[in-house]
Amino acid sequence: MHIPKLEIKGNTLDEAIADLKSKLESKLSSKSPEEGQIMVINGEKYRYAEGEWTILLDEAVVLGKVSVKSSGAWEVKNQWTDSYISSYRDFVSKRAGEYQKKNERYTCEDLAIDLLIDFASKHSLPVSFVNLSGVYHTSSEKFQSVEEFRSAVLTSTGAPDLLHNTIAISKEELQPGDIILHYSESKKRVNHTQVVVNTDSEIISIKQGNFDWGLIRNSANIDNSRRYIGSMIQDGLYLKKTGDYYRDGDKTQGLLNSKITYGREWNFDEFNSNQKLNEAYKKAKKYFENKKNKGD
Repeated sequence: MHIPKLEIKGNTLDEAIADLKSKLESKLSSKSPEEGQIMVINGEKYRYAEGEWTILLDEAVVLGKVSVKSSGAWEVKNQWTDSYISSYRDFVSKRAGEYQKKNERYTCEDLAIDLLIDFASKHSLPVSFVNLSGVYHTSSEKFQSVEEFRSAVLTSTGAPDLLHNTIAISKEELQPGDIILHYSESKKRVNHTQVVVNTDSEIISIKQGNFDWGLIRNSANIDNSRRYIGSMIQDGLYLKKTGDYYRDGDKTQGLLNSKITYGREWNFDEFNSNQKLNEAYKKAKKYFENKKNKGD
């Protein structure tokens, strides 16, 4: 059966899907289908059930799983669920400690981003970042490897950008894998990131990257092998009761309870939504390319 080109409208992915569904149903309604009937249209499968046609997206809609065999930073097979998020929280403390033992150097935002990319790429999960230079998604055709994606994100994303890639949570709810953003009143922007690696009833332990200020002050001596200005990973802790922060024997009174620290969690739902949008775009692109090649 041939379905002519359909113009899909909608300001959001849900609206576009609803519009597509409505237009397909109007095209198929004259066929008097049987319950459970499956029809293939331009390579896509549709099932008729309970009076309506529903597209079958390789279990993406039913099971929340997406399989991508096209180009991208890595193959995305899964979506973020409570189970994966819990595993990520367990992973962060261990992996950050491994970075530290290897004397890896990081700026503050790079540490948080690297931990997320390591886990997501290992478990075939989608990740996306938005910053002033654009949108970076794991399934984007412009990336062919994990390292290519990692490099593009790390070199374009700063601490202020993490505010737009995370959601606000209460500081009382912070768990391993969450981040604490620091707002600079003088700069009028977020200027620092800390990664939560452990919590209990009394303390919140963090690890953070930073700038290697000694290297920056002696920048004339930087050679090609050492142009990255990240520091060795640093440890710190907050007391929940008072909000006091301790690092290297120094104390900042009440920092956690102040207005310049924000509790943030990665926007896992947005990662999933962006993956679905990306897949819908690829399907539409392939459909219209096939139509163009056939001269329709």
